[in-house]
Amino acid sequence: MKTTIYKSIDERIYCDYSNECLYHGIVMVSKTDEVKNLRGDKFVLKEGDYVYLYEDIGEGDYIVFEGYIIPNTFNSGPCKWFCKLVGEHRHIEYWDEYNKRFGM
Repeated sequence: MKTTIYKSIDERIYCDYSNECLYHGIVMVSKTDEVKNLRGDKFVLKEGDYVYLYEDIGEGDYIVFEGYIIPNTFNSGPCKWFCKLVGEHRHIEYWDEYNKRFGM
């Protein structure tokens, strides 16, 4: 991934990548400006923000990804904000692999 900052699951914003991937490397994030991470911290999204996202894929496992907030210019539903993923192959990483990369 582009950044080297470690972000735990509870610091990340939930995103349903499996169902909200609009185009390759672009996912829907929010219908509104305000989102919360898993521990309840509120964030106001704006274009260009760098965000850390996760999806719970069941059985205690997650996928994680990150990127830049972009506005909905795709005429795609009620979503206001999207994320343009960054990294190799619009990088999506399993949580255990992510942790290994950071020596966790």
